[in-house]
Amino acid sequence: MSRPSLLLCGALAVACAAPPAVFAQNPACGFSLTPPQDATSIAGPEDVTSRLHIVSQPTSPIEIIAADFTGAQFVASQDARESRYTFHQSVVIDVRNRSDRTIEHIEARLTAGTCQNAGRTGAPAWTGRLSPGETVRIRMGQGSSSGTTGVGRGSVRIWLSIDRVDFDDCIYRPAQIVPRAACGPGGR
Repeated sequence: MSRPSLLLCGALAVACAAPPAVFAQNPACGFSLTPPQDATSIAGPEDVTSRLHIVSQPTSPIEIIAADFTGAQFVASQDARESRYTFHQSVVIDVRNRSDRTIEHIEARLTAGTCQNAGRTGAPAWTGRLSPGETVRIRMGQGSSSGTTGVGRGSVRIWLSIDRVDFDDCIYRPAQIVPRAACGPGGR
């Protein structure tokens, strides 16, 4: 039995629909995709990696192939009314161009919070020329963010996704598919 998914659509989307399991071509920006790799390599402290969710983006021309959170720290506390968290981030991500076109700019998105209330903590970016099949390492400077959630609002998660991909003639914002099970207890 498949679980329902929450589909977050980019700002440029007109209509939202879950993409098919295998998506070979995107007519809007005119690119085809090679199959994604099997799994993303994750490194870093347990307090961060246990909360990390790499967002599924099957239509993205860029895939995250590795994420290293060495040096990052996640601190959480809770009282009767709310949960508090602080995320000291330090991340290096390796990405691969799985399209058949050269990419000129990539923006990733790093957020922390619950599914209902995830705030942006950083936007690692890269500019250059990334040919089909090539990989590049994107480093995000150190920083921190903090927040609160009401008790019972779900577990705080750390989300990593691709937010924007620029070709020479098109800006593409990949859809983000988040299974409700990734949101923690209650699926919210």
